[in-house]
Amino acid sequence: MGEAQQGPAWARPIPNILTLLRIAAACVLPFVPVGWRLPVVVFGGVSDWADGVIARRFHAQSPFGTFMDGVADKLLVLSCVVTFVTSGDVPLWQGLLVMARDIVVTLLVAIIVLARTWRAFEHVKVRQAGKLTTALVFPWFASLLIPGVAFLRPWLFWPAAIASVAAALDYTIQFTTKGPPPTAEADTP
Repeated sequence: MGEAQQGPAWARPIPNILTLLRIAAACVLPFVPVGWRLPVVVFGGVSDWADGVIARRFHAQSPFGTFMDGVADKLLVLSCVVTFVTSGDVPLWQGLLVMARDIVVTLLVAIIVLARTWRAFEHVKVRQAGKLTTALVFPWFASLLIPGVAFLRPWLFWPAAIASVAAALDYTIQFTTKGPPPTAEADTP
């Protein structure tokens, strides 16, 4: 077998740079003035889309980049939910529903880490239900920050919440059917 095709050198760091900027956006969102929250949320959603497109188009994917992209996504969703719940813009139950996917994936990662079954990460792949959740949750977040669109919020919330719960179930099924390797000893470096 030949080596995986690599894209041009100039393109390879771009997805990781966007991911790191998304992590920074997640860290600052709760502290920026309300008027700056919309640009941060929009940047988060657009950068998530752009880093994936660039990584695939220019063959700039890496296991580290894929892992960090997932971390950045979870941090940004958590940051948005915490920001909106603590500011009183959404009730906690809505935040928890749109975070269902992220909560389940975080629990699955914790199980893998605690069991030290590192190869299990190979079995937990990004799924279409997860991608759909991301595509639906950012418009809902943005609607919470745009004056005059309150009538859209339920129409944006429920599809995002349903997609998140469906993705949580999908990831759980994926993990439990493929599961981590049975012993941690085999994975110990």
